[in-house]
Amino acid sequence: MRHGNVLYRMAAVFTLAAALTGCSAGSGEAPAIPLFELRDGAVTADTEGADIEVLNLEDPKQMSYSRTDADMIFKYKDGSWRDGMDETIPIDQERFQSMADLFLNLRAVEEVDEPDAFRTYGLNSPKYQVFLEDGEAGDVEVSIGAQNEDGDYYAAVDEDDVYVIKAEAVEALIFDYNSLVVRDSLNLDVNAADVKKATVTSGGKKTTYKSSDKEAMTRIANGITQLKPVHFTSYHASSQDLAYAELDEANRTVFTAEIAVGEETRTLTVYIGGYADVDEKWTYIQLGGSDMISMVDSAIIKELINAE
Repeated sequence: MRHGNVLYRMAAVFTLAAALTGCSAGSGEAPAIPLFELRDGAVTADTEGADIEVLNLEDPKQMSYSRTDADMIFKYKDGSWRDGMDETIPIDQERFQSMADLFLNLRAVEEVDEPDAFRTYGLNSPKYQVFLEDGEAGDVEVSIGAQNEDGDYYAAVDEDDVYVIKAEAVEALIFDYNSLVVRDSLNLDVNAADVKKATVTSGGKKTTYKSSDKEAMTRIANGITQLKPVHFTSYHASSQDLAYAELDEANRTVFTAEIAVGEETRTLTVYIGGYADVDEKWTYIQLGGSDMISMVDSAIIKELINAE
């Protein structure tokens, strides 16, 4: 599947009967803890010395780019960039726009006069290709070939003019799809005293931990603090994705906790699914209020639910 959103085949059913943090989801007893937006920041590229205007596209409709092992497709719609296959995925606009601008406003350090055959510049078999669709200029193709002695790249526009463009512009192309998405995560640092109550529901069995159980609360608080998802397998999970990860209602373990955050009490809900690998080192989870599925260290989950 594209973008690396592959749900690895599970070798075992993950059934956990222990506790996460908080009051029961949807109880209305306390508002939910807001999710932390995980972002990687805008792309920066040193383009000093690239003063020759190659492109100046002001009405982008689509941008796609590829190399031998990956391809990415994005559309510009209603003022924002969207995934070309699934518009519901929250693309990090600042990060993507900073990269796109390098090619929408492409600048070169040199134009090659009377260029030789394309194979001279590695353009007969490009390392990278960038395709742009603009409302005024139409379709534009940028082929990127070999590097020169300074490390910069030869590039051809619409298989015609040949330029030398900065290596930094080419290397700014992001093929790590994960870093282009605004991901739902957590960034909590809690102590045992902050956890007022925790409940774990699994296989029809409900286990409740109260603040008086100091040992359990210490483990649960440690699990919550470590629970900072960074590895994602789906950014907009379908019912099939949830079932495959054993995160559907019939199979998942539900952890909820009431946590003191400042002067108020908030609710954390975590859905726990099956193991994501045959060695049972990773476990699928879904945070309450999120459509995403992530993988976290199984040891963290055991802490979270006070399980052996």
